[in-house]
Amino acid sequence: MSRQMAQTVSAASVQIDQEREEAQNKVAQAEKHATEVVIAAHEHDAAVAEFQSAMTQAPPSIIS
Repeated sequence: MSRQMAQTVSAASVQIDQEREEAQNKVAQAEKHATEVVIAAHEHDAAVAEFQSAMTQAPPSIIS
């Protein structure tokens, strides 16, 4: 009986390790995606600011 218990514990340990690794991979992917979103937001904000600056400096005939 103790041999069967040891095998069960070993199998559970392996499964837990696999699930932990999978969860860590998912966290890493989510962090990478979040970083990409933040970078894209900063790039967007910079482009909007550049556009707004260009619009305020453009001659009136170009704007209208």
